[in-house]
Amino acid sequence: PNTKRPVPPPTMPLGNKALKKRQQAADAKAGIVRNETEKQKLAKKKPEEKCLICMQIMTVTKTNTEIRNHVSGKHPTSTMAQCFPTVAADDEAQAKAASEPASGGGSSGGAKKATAPKKKKKGNADADLDMLMAGLSAAPKKKGGK
Repeated sequence: PNTKRPVPPPTMPLGNKALKKRQQAADAKAGIVRNETEKQKLAKKKPEEKCLICMQIMTVTKTNTEIRNHVSGKHPTSTMAQCFPTVAADDEAQAKAASEPASGGGSSGGAKKATAPKKKKKGNADADLDMLMAGLSAAPKKKGGK
């Protein structure tokens, strides 16, 4: 009887492709992003805030309309500061900045009023018409032939 056990073949070393995949998987678990498109997506991603009452995640925008609707619709007895404290603090800071007048230091300081674009004078239309008529009344040039 044959009592020898089969010997498993020796394991081959990992190739560069397998090593690279292992490194990428370890980086992904650690939160390190190496892909350029993923970096760009993360840079463009809008900040999000979680409601402290229902734990729903909402996107923070310039006007926070979605967050305001969430607070008034889902939690009518709560305030915005109770649901989203950081967003409420940012809104208050923006409201204070908007209510304070710009310090100009004089009567001409501050924001300038927008001026209307200047209209063309009617005299220019007559000059344009004269030039057009002069071009049309000129005798056509003869082509050099026989």
